Amino acid sequence: MKSGVLRYSKDTDRWCFCGVSLEYGLQCGEVIALKINDEYIEGRIEMDRQDNWYCIFRNAAFTLRRGCEYMAKSIF
Repeated sequence: MKSGVLRYSKDTDRWCFCGVSLEYGLQCGEVIALKINDEYIEGRIEMDRQDNWYCIFRNAAFTLRRGCEYMAKSIF
């Protein structure tokens, strides 16, 4: 897995994983690990009917806020 950040791109209207040598636009259903309380937890990125992006984890969902960056690790 590669470390980086998850940030929203206004140009592509999607969330992108940005690592040292890799930038990748995510699509619904793709898996990413987000850093929560000093540990990385795998989740699946999705979009609701109002164009809000969120990440589904095993027991919870987390709304991704445009303008925020999240520490992440790529699964691909």
